[in-house]
Amino acid sequence: MLGMYLTTAVNFLANTPKTMSEDMTGIWTGLSSALWKVKEDITNILPEIMVFLGDTWIILIPPLLMIVLFYLMKVICILMELVLTMRKKFIVVKYRELF
Repeated sequence: MLGMYLTTAVNFLANTPKTMSEDMTGIWTGLSSALWKVKEDITNILPEIMVFLGDTWIILIPPLLMIVLFYLMKVICILMELVLTMRKKFIVVKYRELF
């Protein structure tokens, strides 16, 4: 599933837009969309696993795995913030070029 989202993000690079700003907008849109979907998938699957296994999930899933998944979600959130921040900065630069 992650490969599908990354393929979607890379497909924005394959387009031949008319301007550099359209190209950058496509890249940031694709990356932010892919990262957001990965984050949603991770947050959706963990509660389902915990409900399905009941109280035994504590024994079956090692605490180390839970820590790794927690930090993976933190990294995805940080990347999302970075992408959105870079996109906002690019929009400001594009706006300044108009005047």
